[in-house]
Amino acid sequence: MRYCTKCVVPETRPGINFDDRGVCNFCRYYESLDKIDWEGRRKQLIDIAQEAKNKGAQYDCVVGVSGGKDSTYMALYARDVLGLNVLLANMVPDGITEIGRHNINNLQKMGFDCFMFRPNPKVCQKVAKMAFYTWGNPVKPSEYALYATPVRAAIMYKVPLVIFDIETTTLDDDTEDKNGGDASRINEQNTLGFSGDSSHLLCDGVTAKDLIPYHYPSQEEIRQSGVKMIYLGYYKRWSPHEHAMFAINRGLHIRTDDALELGRYTKYHALDDDTGIMNQMLKHMKLGYGFATDEACADIWAGRITREEGVKLVREYDGKCGVKFIKQFCDYIGITLDKFWNVAEKFRGPMWKKNKIGEWILKDPIK
Repeated sequence: MRYCTKCVVPETRPGINFDDRGVCNFCRYYESLDKIDWEGRRKQLIDIAQEAKNKGAQYDCVVGVSGGKDSTYMALYARDVLGLNVLLANMVPDGITEIGRHNINNLQKMGFDCFMFRPNPKVCQKVAKMAFYTWGNPVKPSEYALYATPVRAAIMYKVPLVIFDIETTTLDDDTEDKNGGDASRINEQNTLGFSGDSSHLLCDGVTAKDLIPYHYPSQEEIRQSGVKMIYLGYYKRWSPHEHAMFAINRGLHIRTDDALELGRYTKYHALDDDTGIMNQMLKHMKLGYGFATDEACADIWAGRITREEGVKLVREYDGKCGVKFIKQFCDYIGITLDKFWNVAEKFRGPMWKKNKIGEWILKDPIK
């Protein structure tokens, strides 16, 4: 397995490519950020905000929130810096954690109206089980509802603007983001890629009507509504670590679990739902990298750590997951631990081999 020579991303990451120096397109993109006219983009953002305010709607914009670090930052930035009248939109996860409950309440108490939507928990359970068996990714259906909820709220309340965080699709090799700040096709990201159609989530006991919360509005519906959608990260340089410090200083609660149980070395991610922790372990089995790789890359790109430090962190934390999170998921979808591992192993990628004592190890671990 090949790794970027500048960060720690492997060739198995969706959308990755390397230049002749072995540097990935994400590194090249982050290098290009220094060349961007951020002041010019800030002025563009102010114009967009003013245009939304001029619509005279009850709310100027919708911000999708979980109560986590980035959504807390976005909500306060939209209100306090851009001067927008903000409607928060929260898709309540099935089995929300106490930390997640605190954080969304903490954000609301800062002075926001919030549209809260919770899909049918029985349907959530069934589609999560189906997605685990089908794709080895039980989080996939909840992501559909997560991104559809703020857009649906904007259409329902006739709000002219929706603000998302940052684009995560394949990055072009020039100095511009792929879609120029336009988030109207956010449903086509690598993590989603379902073009609005949720019919492939149909399974035993789940009908098309049950899947309404998972169905992203069509491009025609968005066009007719007049809703504009943007990525804030296109107009303002994105800094997840700074957002975390910003939110913690304003009451955000973070995890207290051991980092080895989380499979990551920071504790301000995946705050409202435990399934994502286990899902990163599944990603590690499928693609040979987990969340510690993602956060180490972000820290390398931001200049907070060196590649050597990132390698050590990846080797220590990547793919780890506390048994309690696996068992919790098994209890949720009604299967045994043995059944869980039987299903999970079907998705293990070709980058793995067994050592002399029968343990799975990467054929080409990062060095």
